[in-house]
Amino acid sequence: MGRHERYVPSGWFLAGGDEMNPDSPPLAPVWVDGFIIDRFPTTNEEYLTFLNDLIDQGHEDDALRWAPRERRGVDAPDGALVVHRDAHGHFELGPDQDGDVWLPDWPALFVSCACAEAYARWRGARDKLPTRLLIELEWEKAGRGVDGRVYPWGDWLDPTYCCMRQSRLTRELPAMMLEFPVDEPPYGVRHLAGNVEEWLADPGAKRAPSSTPRAGPCRPSTPRTTPRGRIVAGAGTAPSACAGSRGATTTCPTRSPLRRLSPGAEPALSGGRPVTRGR
Repeated sequence: MGRHERYVPSGWFLAGGDEMNPDSPPLAPVWVDGFIIDRFPTTNEEYLTFLNDLIDQGHEDDALRWAPRERRGVDAPDGALVVHRDAHGHFELGPDQDGDVWLPDWPALFVSCACAEAYARWRGARDKLPTRLLIELEWEKAGRGVDGRVYPWGDWLDPTYCCMRQSRLTRELPAMMLEFPVDEPPYGVRHLAGNVEEWLADPGAKRAPSSTPRAGPCRPSTPRTTPRGRIVAGAGTAPSACAGSRGATTTCPTRSPLRRLSPGAEPALSGGRPVTRGR
């Protein structure tokens, strides 16, 4: 197991029971098989390593397909790139349209579900290990432990505990990986309440907490063709989340049992922790 990976053992945990989520099933014990999860969300530095490796292998079209982009618009039907390119064609960080310079240690943002799946496949091929997105109940167990707590640290909320809308007096921006150390559940995984939404492998559907679901393929979707969308979890700032700003959130999405549905093909302010391995 890698230095920045954590093992969540097989066993029962209390899932569901979120009074703020009308789609949440009642609190109930659920069995989840053991898995390995990255301790931190995928960073800009890690995601650019993936894209630039594709460039070096001659797969520029794939690199452009998986590059972080703004939402689609009239002037940019594929979405404007939010990363820059150097003289050799490699992707690099720089100022965005708001003038904010993205940091290597920020979580990767503006990636679709298909982008997250592509990164997981690349990681698996590079490391020669089975690698995929987390499924919903794995994410919930990693984020709240086994005792049914609402947040990774317990049942109360303080805005200094995770990167959310009220956390800072300055401009609302993502947190670096070692910031907000209280945002850590019993398994030692960081930023599961705040900082960034994370794509999950489950297709968007209501479920009862009875057993571990299977991971499904990430099918590019739009609201027109797949109204259920894809499940995203954790804090973030896509439009249908509790309205916040980049890298921040209101109290609603910080709750461990809470998920929402999002069109998987739309690169909202989502990124996440796209790697897990069953064990």
